[in-house]
Amino acid sequence: MKKSQKILLIIGIVIIIVVPSVAIGVYFYIQSQLKQTTVSIENIELLDISKDGFTARVDFTINAASSQEVSFRIINIGVFYNADLMGNGTASQVEFSTKETIHQTDFTLTVLDQSLYDSLLEDFIMSDLVTLDIAVDIEFLGALSNLPSQSVTTEAILSGLNGLPFSIESLNISDIKDDELSVEIEANVNNTGTIEATFAALQVDINFKDQKVGKITEKNVTFVQGLNQFIFIASLNATNNQLIEDFIENETLDLVLDGAIQLKESDSEEDYIPIFTRNFELAGLDGLDPSIISMDLMNTMQNTLIMAVNTSLDNPSNLDFTLSELNIDISYQGEWIGDAAGSNLTLIKGQNTFILTATLSGNETLLSELLTQYLAGDNITLSFNVSTILMGSEGYEMTINQLLPDIEIPGITEDLVGVSVDMITLDLGDLPSSVTYTIGTTITIYNPMNFAINVTAFEGRLEYDDLDGASYSIPFVDSWSYPAKNDIFLTDLDFDWSTTPLELASYGNASDYYQFSDSDIEQGIRLYDEYVDKNQLYVDVVQGIVTIQIGSFEISITVEIYDIFVT
Repeated sequence: MKKSQKILLIIGIVIIIVVPSVAIGVYFYIQSQLKQTTVSIENIELLDISKDGFTARVDFTINAASSQEVSFRIINIGVFYNADLMGNGTASQVEFSTKETIHQTDFTLTVLDQSLYDSLLEDFIMSDLVTLDIAVDIEFLGALSNLPSQSVTTEAILSGLNGLPFSIESLNISDIKDDELSVEIEANVNNTGTIEATFAALQVDINFKDQKVGKITEKNVTFVQGLNQFIFIASLNATNNQLIEDFIENETLDLVLDGAIQLKESDSEEDYIPIFTRNFELAGLDGLDPSIISMDLMNTMQNTLIMAVNTSLDNPSNLDFTLSELNIDISYQGEWIGDAAGSNLTLIKGQNTFILTATLSGNETLLSELLTQYLAGDNITLSFNVSTILMGSEGYEMTINQLLPDIEIPGITEDLVGVSVDMITLDLGDLPSSVTYTIGTTITIYNPMNFAINVTAFEGRLEYDDLDGASYSIPFVDSWSYPAKNDIFLTDLDFDWSTTPLELASYGNASDYYQFSDSDIEQGIRLYDEYVDKNQLYVDVVQGIVTIQIGSFEISITVEIYDIFVT
């Protein structure tokens, strides 16, 4: 054999020996690297939850020591709660490779231990956070199929529903019958978690004075993330309790609402999880809080007074009612004198005012006294008993009686009498023997009412005050001086219209004139000092009495008018 051939033969033998050895070494090196491949779970997110199970999303990574692609398959997902196996998860995607950095799959829980899952649900509903343990079992494929399967366990902290905070926006009466109240409740349930949650039912019990009077049940209820708005309709049992009576008589009706979640359909109350208790004050009618705003004399008929009674009723509820009857009994000085009545009135929500006609025809002496106070502008103390009949549905009637505290009704505020005075003559030229003065007085009677009246008389005294005294002198003849003096009598005023009464139309007036003269020296000098020298003569009408005929009533009204400037 030639030398060159030997060399080639040796090289070939070396290649045959070395190359496979290198390949085998590389293979075992890669295998050792692949065997160091691990799986780690990065995140678990709850997607939805119901009474039957939940769906979650798991993110995990492959930590491969080799750049060679690794494939694997999820063979099981175990879900543990309180260290006990609660169920297994079925993954939506089971096979993965290292081509992707982050791997993700959703899985649905198949519950194996229902009581443990129910315990989880209760904690999830009532708590801020719930902790689970998730174990993911995987097996490698391809080149690593001979490796044993791996189990990766991680702790998952889930945001709970925190009791599903419940708030009542409004609770209103929608109907009243003889044995029940119907209510409409607007409420919000706040899902503070991160997922949508579905349950078999939401139940709200309505309690009144420790008695369950109503129940609301929403089947297959779903709470989306954030605020969930509900409108509930409930009938409250009003038998064997004071529900309707308290609603009518009181300012508020105290109700207690107990809410619970039902995890699975069942007739057992034990399957409900209490989530809230709320106290609520429902606006009652408070007896309609009647008040008398004013009373005005409208007319008279013989021995009867006709008065307009302006009354107010407050309806704080959300319902409109029909008042089949509204009756007001009126008493004066402890004795009934008449009433005012209305029927088929509409009582809307909020404040209502009604003007009723009152017929006062009781004790004539008392009525005459009342009328005198009224025309004199004095306050009249009256007692009122207000009775109302409200109509509910199906012919149901509710009667409310309210005896009001004594009320002072003001009399008229307009003046009945006006007086003007003018100095006609004032002459001191005959001093020291005498003086001469003449004063004219005009009396005007006003009718402040919207019906005609007759005036039969007016009498009184005309007086004035000389606050600084008066003096007068005639050089080389005489002088006079008088000290300050009050209530100086001038004249009596006496108007008698009994034969021909002054007939005053509605809101009308009529006048009469009286003139008198005198020659008293002291009076003349005082008048001259006040009227001429100082231009400050004011007179008063005192002890005045005006006599008015209204129907069969003859009323005498005391009148006093001060500081009438004499022109």
